[in-house]
Amino acid sequence: MRCALVVLATLAAGTGNVYAGAPEFGADLVLFSSLYDVRADSSYNPDNLLAGLPRMQHGAQARLRWRMEGEYGVLAIGPRVTFSKATGTNAASGDTRETKAYLQNWLVEGRLGNVDVFYSRELMLWGPSQFASPSNPFFTETNQVNPFTELPSRDFVGARWRIDDRNTVALVRNVDEGRDREVLRPFKPETALRADHVGDVFAVGAVASHRAGRNQYGAYGQWTVNDAVIVYFDAATFRGSRRLLALAPGVANNGTQDWQLATRADDRKRHYDVLVGGSYTFEGGSTVNLEYRRNTEGYSAAERAALDAFAVAQAGRFRSSDPFAAGAAAGQLGAVVQPYARTFGRDSVYMQYVNRSIAPATSLVAQVSYGLDSKDGSTTIVISHDLNDRIKLAANLTVPFGSRHGDTRRYLDSVLFLGMTASF
Repeated sequence: MRCALVVLATLAAGTGNVYAGAPEFGADLVLFSSLYDVRADSSYNPDNLLAGLPRMQHGAQARLRWRMEGEYGVLAIGPRVTFSKATGTNAASGDTRETKAYLQNWLVEGRLGNVDVFYSRELMLWGPSQFASPSNPFFTETNQVNPFTELPSRDFVGARWRIDDRNTVALVRNVDEGRDREVLRPFKPETALRADHVGDVFAVGAVASHRAGRNQYGAYGQWTVNDAVIVYFDAATFRGSRRLLALAPGVANNGTQDWQLATRADDRKRHYDVLVGGSYTFEGGSTVNLEYRRNTEGYSAAERAALDAFAVAQAGRFRSSDPFAAGAAAGQLGAVVQPYARTFGRDSVYMQYVNRSIAPATSLVAQVSYGLDSKDGSTTIVISHDLNDRIKLAANLTVPFGSRHGDTRRYLDSVLFLGMTASF
């Protein structure tokens, strides 16, 4: 990897008339306060003693960016420096102070004619959806509506062939998890081959990926019907499921009389994750997006009920006076989090409304997501106001709703972010 970095840096630097212009530098200073309404009665986080979520957090983050682009390549880097102070709800989430520095993104790219070779840390996102990209094996969830948070990035190496102005083929390998730490499963490299075509009124792409013996195939595209209407899709298919199931006493194959967690026994079953949607832009400029997603790998009603009963049983053990039982229960409750799982249920709907001029220098983004079978969802409202060309104030409120046995209300009843961003 170090050798690749040296080679690419040399290509990017090159000789002769390399640089198209002076290096570009910019910075954002983000100041924020967040308030968390933590569920005290959650079976997945009893009394907040397991997750240790804060009640309040204040912080500041410097987001820096530097980029140099020339005839033979690109060099870019995006460091972050963050300070935060959190106020806890109990001994498990005591008051803390934290200062950290890290690289959110970088790019070392060499250009050889119409072929680009690169080593990067980035959010490699694609697809037209506002909420998710089932075809993306690296970042399935793509929502970036919260101005105070950034999705964690990953490390890639790859090559891109720009066939012409309309067609591109890229071979990419995710070589490290970067800042996107894969909780509860070991990181394994993943390789994807992706092709894109951009037409006058439509765009389409296809991707095939491989990770640890598992192949995934996907496609995405959009069609601009007219100046107001766009329709789009994003889909993937794969075999096998790594979802954890809760097996009730007496159900497990060994006849155990206790709860167990086990992966699904459908290693060769083909699953489909399909999202379809559309957007409509009103004459005044505001836009509405509506999306529907069907993921056959999601939990069935019986599987969701078993998981909930499992969590209730483990929460009781976690609160017991037996330290061994409490420790085992904590591990079991942590395992069912499954942050890499795609969706909790199988059918979901999403809506987004964007109005960039709801008031002078003020914009509004409203989002609603809802699981049709799990009967739970969340609402997010983001209001931002430009004080001037450099300073923006913003508020971000997210309120889960619906069933308390679903996915969105496991830990929080609401979260509110308030703050400002100053750009330089």
